[in-house]
Amino acid sequence: MDQDKNKNQWKIFQNKCQKMQNYLNLSGKNNCMRLKMLLIFCLVFLGGCNSENMQGKTPISIETNEGTIMVFADVVSTPEARAQGLMFREHLEEDFGMWFAFEDPYPYSFWMKNTLIPLDMIFVDENFRIVDIIQADPCQQDPCPLYTPIASAMYVLEVNQNFSARAGVKPGNMVFVG
Repeated sequence: MDQDKNKNQWKIFQNKCQKMQNYLNLSGKNNCMRLKMLLIFCLVFLGGCNSENMQGKTPISIETNEGTIMVFADVVSTPEARAQGLMFREHLEEDFGMWFAFEDPYPYSFWMKNTLIPLDMIFVDENFRIVDIIQADPCQQDPCPLYTPIASAMYVLEVNQNFSARAGVKPGNMVFVG
């Protein structure tokens, strides 16, 4: 029952954000102030939701050719948290993910050892531009394959596999955090 309530609250939230996005006309380039207004609106609305799934999540927006896409992510920035990542999780809500933050840009390799969910790995450079998107499947046997971007990245957003294709997320898109 709570899960249905959370999904309903999430749908209401998405509809309100979409209306606000349309109102602010975020389809153009260089709309930083408008995007900030949208994020403030979304965070204020989120404050009224009792969804445990939203607590502690950082809003991440991706500016695509079709508009702005919102994702809510756990942020991991320590070596231990990055090593754990999404291991052993059986489910990841749509529009949710994990944001990996590194100290320096580098072509960091990822693997899917003990990761049960197929993922899109969205590699983002120090200027918050997407440099590569890799689809990764759970590791079935050792040794697990490594997934390495075509360019250096300072951040990686992991989301459900095919999220990028469904949302129109592509290399070159800009990412905004917080």
